[in-house]
Amino acid sequence: MYQSMVEGRYVPWDLLVKDMPKEKHRDLDFIVDQLDWDANVDPNFKDNHYLEPVPVADTRKAGYVDRWIVYGKVNGEQLFTRRN
Repeated sequence: MYQSMVEGRYVPWDLLVKDMPKEKHRDLDFIVDQLDWDANVDPNFKDNHYLEPVPVADTRKAGYVDRWIVYGKVNGEQLFTRRN
């Protein structure tokens, strides 16, 4: 979470650094280096990362369709949605 305010609410520093080594929690160079700068400034982000929503089959039986949407693959792997 690289923003200090979301919907007018303060985001605590601990949320930013929760998955980083404890000794790096105040190391701003380390924290900023975690960003993939090329990916974050890609002018064709959607073209390069968009995945069509994948309907989750089990939800149709319940009378609705749950669609998982993820914009891109993580290191070449599509880890967030499943195909049925």
